[in-house]
Parts: sequence; C-alpha cells; structure tokens
Amino acid sequence: MSATQVGAENERNDFEKFYDKHSAAIARKHRVALAEITICCGENVLLNTRAACEKGLELVASGYFKRAMVLNCASTHRWGMSVARALAAEPRLNDAPWKQLDILTLGQGRLSQELSFIRDRVERKGVDVILINSWEFASANARYREEAIFALRELMAELNVTIVVYSQANPKEYKPGCIMRGTLGRLSALAAIIGPVETREEEPQTAATEHSDHFISEEGHLNGQPPVLEPIVEEVRELELVE
Repeated sequence: MSATQVGAENERNDFEKFYDKHSAAIARKHRVALAEITICCGENVLLNTRAACEKGLELVASGYFKRAMVLNCASTHRWGMSVARALAAEPRLNDAPWKQLDILTLGQGRLSQELSFIRDRVERKGVDVILINSWEFASANARYREEAIFALRELMAELNVTIVVYSQANPKEYKPGCIMRGTLGRLSALAAIIGPVETREEEPQTAATEHSDHFISEEGHLNGQPPVLEPIVEEVRELELVE
C-alpha cells in the first residue's frame, strides 16, 4: 500500500476529518447525505430495486465509500442478484468490482428485528453505505416501522453508516426535517435529502426469451426484422375423370 493510500485510509478512519472534507462533495455529486438518511422517491418497486443497486455501485466507484449493502425487502433474492449482476457489468458504472456490493434479502417485513444481524455484517464486511430498496416492504406494520427508524438512527450514530431509502412516493409531498403523513412518516423528519430517483436514458433493447437467441421487437417481429412474406401460389389441379 502506497503512502497516499495509507493517508487516505487514516483520513477515512478519522470520520470527523473525512466528514468535514467530503460531505459537501458527496451531496453535490451523488445526491447522498454522508452519515445521514437520504430518501429517493421512485415510481414503482422494480425501478427502486434497480436504482438501489445502481446507486450502490456508483457510490463505491466514486471512491468515497468502501462497500455498499442493499437490503432487498421487495423482491426475491434471485431477482435482486440478477439486477445487480447486470448493472455491475455496465461500463458506465466505472467497472466497480462486484465484490464491493452486498445483497441481503429480508422477506418477512421485520427490518427492526434483523438489525442486530445486519449490524454484525456491516462491521465484519466494512460496509459504510446501506441502501433499502423498498421502505414499504421493510416493515410489516406501523410498530415495526417505528422500531426500524430508531434502529437505523442508532446504526448511523454509532457506525457512521450512510442510509439511502427508496420509496414509492411523490417527493413533492415530503420535506426534509418534517414529520409527514403517509408511509414515510417520521423517517422524513430524519432525512437530510428527499428527492426523485435519478433515471438514466437507456438504449432501446429488444425483448428476449430466457433460453433462446431469438429476439422479438416492440412491433412483434422475430429478431427485430419484419417477416418476409412469400407470394401465395395457388395450385390448380385438374380433375381426372375415371371411367
């Protein structure tokens, strides 16, 4: 490890110095509040899952964060992993190593009950940013939701972890620092930033079957090409009279 890398690691360990130097740059470049809660409002659960994985890889690739953890609360583990793998291979994510993104699926709506396990994993793997892909499915009821809010607050205070929460909500209806109605509730009062999910323009792609090389375009044409219509030839057969 070079002297520059050693100096950067020492600076990271001194969080107060790291916060004073980089918090403004992180908020400006990546729309994330360092060691605080950021809420991103998306249109649907599928979009939020992709955005959470995408943001995790983006933050790791930025050099400000060492390892990201996505708490997958809204989809199966297999689907969440497939989304992250597809994104990790994209060049626009600056070739962020796949090993620096951890996918943890919580399917019971009991985020608050899993925080001790999550905390252990955060400390063991050196995670410094946690992304929750769907706040609506993180807690099964209002009681669990309130417990999760205070548990996340404790995690931030003791480990300096940055929290990014994705929710299916309208960002215009919420204001950072204010307790609002709806699913976010008190969480919006703890948030430093509340904004829409940033979407990137995607190149038009054709749909493909899982186990086939055949592609179907939006117009319904196989392999993206219109079908070749063969001329219809009517065969005229003469009837033979049998005496």
